[in-house]
Amino acid sequence: MNPLKLAIISDLHVGLAARSQDLCPEPSVTERKARAKYNAKAETAYREKFVRFVTDPTRPITADYLILPGDVTHLAQPREVQIASDFILQAADALKVSHDRIIFVPGNHDVDWSVFDPTDLTGVRWEQRYLALGNNRFHCQKNHRSREWRYSNISVFHNLGFPGSVGCRIQFVKP
Repeated sequence: MNPLKLAIISDLHVGLAARSQDLCPEPSVTERKARAKYNAKAETAYREKFVRFVTDPTRPITADYLILPGDVTHLAQPREVQIASDFILQAADALKVSHDRIIFVPGNHDVDWSVFDPTDLTGVRWEQRYLALGNNRFHCQKNHRSREWRYSNISVFHNLGFPGSVGCRIQFVKP
């Protein structure tokens, strides 16, 4: 029996907290503070460096699964999700991991917490905190009776369950 090989990438924090410019959406010229932080990043080609490292012909690295245990984005903004999605697929391809074997568990930075408003008695804004994850890369649906979200069409970016599952259920509990 062959051992199972897992590749784990965590805490990318795609956005202004990322280690490299290629994992950060470029801020507009009017966003002075963000622009300064973006320009201060010493590294500019982390993605390319990662791919070169894992595909080095003298010691290639492959895996059976790619596991992402959270904090793929920094602020869960749609552009951060897009950049993270592109890099995760690029990393999976470099590691020779099938896209249906990418397992993602959202972390606290993969949630848009700016939507939390304690004065919103309807709870609508609170339930929108995972909307950035629902960009065109994958789809999020809510079962209003059970207050449960179900992710579908996720094999493009994430497989939130085990191989062969159609999705993952996440219970939202209001404080």
